Amino acid sequence: MSYDTVLNDADNVPGGEPARNDAAIAAACRDAGRARYRQGLLLVGLGVVVGAAVAATGVAARRRGRTVGAEGIEPPTTSL
Repeated sequence: MSYDTVLNDADNVPGGEPARNDAAIAAACRDAGRARYRQGLLLVGLGVVVGAAVAATGVAARRRGRTVGAEGIEPPTTSL
């Protein structure tokens, strides 16, 4: 079909004729694309926040069990 555009100056519209409301269709597509882009940014931002919270929780959990000794931070001793 691409040869039609190059050789015969076709408009590449499925069905042969452009839609009567092509401007409205294009505007609706742009609006939908912008909405999806905003949703994607929101999802990425939420992922960053959740990831940071998980990392902070892990760091806090590791530090909670340590004690400060003469040589600095030492892991806790366990008796079995």
